[in-house]
Amino acid sequence: MSEFEGRSSTSGEESELTTREKAVVIAMMTSVSFSSNITISLVLPFLPQEINALGLPGQLLTGFIFAIFPFMILVLSPLCNLLAKRLGRVFLLYAGVPLQTVTVVVFGLSKMACKNPKGVIGMFLVSRGLQGFGAAMANLAIFAIVAETFPNSLGKVMGLNEVIIG
Repeated sequence: MSEFEGRSSTSGEESELTTREKAVVIAMMTSVSFSSNITISLVLPFLPQEINALGLPGQLLTGFIFAIFPFMILVLSPLCNLLAKRLGRVFLLYAGVPLQTVTVVVFGLSKMACKNPKGVIGMFLVSRGLQGFGAAMANLAIFAIVAETFPNSLGKVMGLNEVIIG
């Protein structure tokens, strides 16, 4: 069983990882959070115009397309918790990040893959929903690992994460 596979530290002591290993955990946390949030920042300014070019209401559909991501995180986080208990946090991390990557690519290629405007919107919605599922898995896993690694300085570490993601 690895360091992060279901073992929990209830003593309140910092984990027995080296400084380098702790730095890797912080780097993983910030990169997972940053990559999840950058996909929104890069697409949001251009998406309404792209949807308008399809002859559909850009502002309204952009709202739905971006709202499905946090909605899926909200709905699927309890399922991810059960999966983490059953399969382990590391598995969720290794499943969530690639799922987000694939769905970002699908989102980006939706206009080329489907010529029907309603099909493009459907692909946008499905890919963003699955991206939310990947984010729920990856974020739950990495935050649980961070909480186990830094129980005495969790506020500082999570504050650093918030600064990095903006």
